[in-house]
Amino acid sequence: MGATAKPGTWLVLLGLVLGTVLALGAYAAEGRARAQSTPVALEPLPAPAPVTLQAGPGDAGRGRVPYERSCGSCHGNNGRGEAPLHGPLLNAYYRDDRLLAGLIRNGLGTMPGTAAEQLDDQRTADVVAFIRSLP
Repeated sequence: MGATAKPGTWLVLLGLVLGTVLALGAYAAEGRARAQSTPVALEPLPAPAPVTLQAGPGDAGRGRVPYERSCGSCHGNNGRGEAPLHGPLLNAYYRDDRLLAGLIRNGLGTMPGTAAEQLDDQRTADVVAFIRSLP
């Protein structure tokens, strides 16, 4: 765009730039508000009810996608419970696979459960295997 660009073109470009800046600022402010309103888990909640899965051995590779989609936003994609929501460290707090499966299936505290219709026993076993593969 040289000196011959029409003023309307400049106004559109200026609007796009300002809109982007405002949207990014709102996104950052919303993330800070969530981080401040969500308490850091200092210790685990009481143990969830154990669930025995009717499944074969879990496959960590197959468990990555459902974990990242449903769990990673709170517990972190590496399981460390980073901001903004600070979910507890699942490997450290729930060492028994049946307890971890119960936590995934039934939820606990502010963590929602995942119904068997959404995540069947085999896929739940895969998510447990993925969680166990995290450092």
